Amino acid sequence: MQINLAKTKVKMALLSLIYLTSVIYSSDILFNRPLKNLTGMDFKSFYFAGKALSSKENIYDTQHLNRLSAKENLKVRTWPYLYPPFLATLFIPLSKLPPATAFFIWKFLSIFFFGLIIYLNIELLFKTFSNFKNSPQLIIVAINLLLIFVLPLRANLRLGQINIFVLFFIMLSLYYYNEDRDIISGIFLSLAILIKGSPFILLIFFFFRKKYSLILSSLLSLIIFSLFSLPFSGLKAWITFLQKLQNFSPGTIIPGLFNPGIFPNFSLNGLFIRIFLTNLKLAKYFTIFSQIALLLILIFQTKRLKKNLSEYALLSGYFILMLINAPLAYQHHLIFLFPTSAYLFSYLLSSPFKSRYFQAIFLLILHAIFCFDFSLHYFKWNLSSFNIKFLTSINLYGLLIFFIYGINLYRKQNLKEAKELR
Repeated sequence: MQINLAKTKVKMALLSLIYLTSVIYSSDILFNRPLKNLTGMDFKSFYFAGKALSSKENIYDTQHLNRLSAKENLKVRTWPYLYPPFLATLFIPLSKLPPATAFFIWKFLSIFFFGLIIYLNIELLFKTFSNFKNSPQLIIVAINLLLIFVLPLRANLRLGQINIFVLFFIMLSLYYYNEDRDIISGIFLSLAILIKGSPFILLIFFFFRKKYSLILSSLLSLIIFSLFSLPFSGLKAWITFLQKLQNFSPGTIIPGLFNPGIFPNFSLNGLFIRIFLTNLKLAKYFTIFSQIALLLILIFQTKRLKKNLSEYALLSGYFILMLINAPLAYQHHLIFLFPTSAYLFSYLLSSPFKSRYFQAIFLLILHAIFCFDFSLHYFKWNLSSFNIKFLTSINLYGLLIFFIYGINLYRKQNLKEAKELR
């Protein structure tokens, strides 16, 4: 009993260290970044959508959002609100506060929930690797500490993004999935989907894992939470949102927003629009074909999945597709890789592979590549050549290598476990 208590105290001390590190690392953004230039760019869309919704006004009217912004003496442009009405409903309380105060609170909530993500991630990894001969607890904690600096935590705080909260609900879903509490897992996954939409791809993974109660729970929760927002948003807001979904299809330029072919967008859609800028229909076909091909590869592997320990390696592929299959994928979206990246590093360094350190270094270099903002350097290149245009998605290629690596690790792990069962 005393030993378990001592271990708990050590674990909580290490978690506190990680959390404190993340706060210190982000302190300049938390305390010293007002709403100007790119700072709070996404937060402003959420904030003024909440303000418009509280007055029963059109949250998808970008000009109106900018008029509300002008009333608050914010001279920087407010970008279109692209999310379901559910998120705007959640922002109604914050929209009652002055923008600067609301942004300050939002940043602190973000870092607080990031701490909860770290806690859930470490708990999940501890349980996943509890049967390993080598005790990996310190390795897991060290990896979570490392990923704070590698993945774009600061970018999400600076922009006032919603990604940390979406990841929190995904982490809760994975945590309860690991506990075989599928109904609760489905409820939390539905919240992630209602806020951002892209986590919907995880339902495909659960379908082929035959987690039908989880899927049913998630779909029913989607309906219930949507109905919950109706008294605040009204049916018209949901109809408008559903009508605007066509703007998110591949090869489409979203009204009021910049061209998806801009350099920072490393999605499949962004790459093919840059290549086929004068023929958006061709860009659409190439994007859809690539998305389907990658998804079919994952589905084929998921149907063959046997052991629980293997699924987190394969799950990394679904998280990557969640990013690159979206119409827009920017550097700050890479925060979604936090749980699967932590898993792969932890598995490598806790396993008796002879090449584990080499593979871990390779994985770290790969993360450094796809997390680096190459878009700042593409402007210096002569992009008149068709072949050179393919180089404007180095981040995407890094993610595709990570995609292949996760599948390969899953297959090796499955083969190893199959031999152990013979």
